[in-house]
Amino acid sequence: MPKQDTSNMVDERFELLSLVFRLAGREEYSDVSTGYQQTLVSEFVKYKELDAVTYAANLPLGYDAVFKLSVHMRKEGEQFALIDDIDSLVEDGRWTRQSAANFLKLLNDFYAETGFAAFYQSNLDFYKAETQLFIDNTYSGIDLEWFGAYVEPDNLRCVYSPSSTRNNYGATVNDTIVYCAVSGNGGASTHRQWYQENPEFKKWCDATIDPVKLPSYGNGQIIAGEYVTRAYDTLYYVEHGYVPAQLLFAEKRNGFPYIEEVYGLITPYEKAKAGDDKIKRILGVGYTMGDEQSLLIGSREIRWQVLSFTEPLPFLFVQTEVGHIFGSNTGDVLYVEDTWESSPFLLIDLGGAGLQGKDGFRGYSRISIE
Repeated sequence: MPKQDTSNMVDERFELLSLVFRLAGREEYSDVSTGYQQTLVSEFVKYKELDAVTYAANLPLGYDAVFKLSVHMRKEGEQFALIDDIDSLVEDGRWTRQSAANFLKLLNDFYAETGFAAFYQSNLDFYKAETQLFIDNTYSGIDLEWFGAYVEPDNLRCVYSPSSTRNNYGATVNDTIVYCAVSGNGGASTHRQWYQENPEFKKWCDATIDPVKLPSYGNGQIIAGEYVTRAYDTLYYVEHGYVPAQLLFAEKRNGFPYIEEVYGLITPYEKAKAGDDKIKRILGVGYTMGDEQSLLIGSREIRWQVLSFTEPLPFLFVQTEVGHIFGSNTGDVLYVEDTWESSPFLLIDLGGAGLQGKDGFRGYSRISIE
């Protein structure tokens, strides 16, 4: 299969579907933070009552299922059709052969009535310019050769979407072509095999289902795909200088409690054991602790110590919050225990006087220690 033409990574199929689900009110496709997205709304809002939009609004799916349908479509003249083999589209149960066929008929009607083809063609120069910016700023920094151990490089396809700026998606077409929307994917068919043949892996996936925390992952097979994708994402970053424990703890906070076990299926990684130094495991370097300081706020007690390190810190994957009680300096790393928190955590002082418009507040990157 020929390599992807990277002069324009904006895929007409996905842009069309993103527009329909935007008009259907799907939050994940409703960003209006750019001029292009505002143009989409102003140009096409008058078509929100068309049958394709109504059908999409009543489908019990969204997020990557929309992208997944797009890569199982092909252009035939001025219409779209499903590819011959759509087993990989219907495997997880979100799309059925009937629902995909029914929707595609309405989608073609929408495509013709709205004149979307002309809109897409009129924006080709914009798409090519955006593609080049994406290549310069992001795509050129991806180590594509790394993926060669897992998938034929010529079968990788990257889709850049200016209409969908909130999420990244991955999809595989029958274990042959691996697509990613904005960011990468990995482990093309592993999750299906493990879910069917590895009872322990299946148990982890089924136990992770949570309609509240993970509403977009409705069954164990979808969860399986997420676990394997996130495990390979972690492996990519680890092999490019990051510390595995940081990445895995972040995935736990994202709602995937068995990510360490899944990561251990593709690497020699071992989970932390009782008595392990979790701080050193997370940060990847040795350290010493300074004197303990404390603060009482009513019944709440907060204690912290500043850490010093034996070598420079590696890259950190963290979340950000604000605070102003520690008296720390930019770059300080604090070990914090808070009686209002279930476990200790690390804070890295990012500085930022006047952060969020409040004088005296500082930004902190936070890493939980579980």
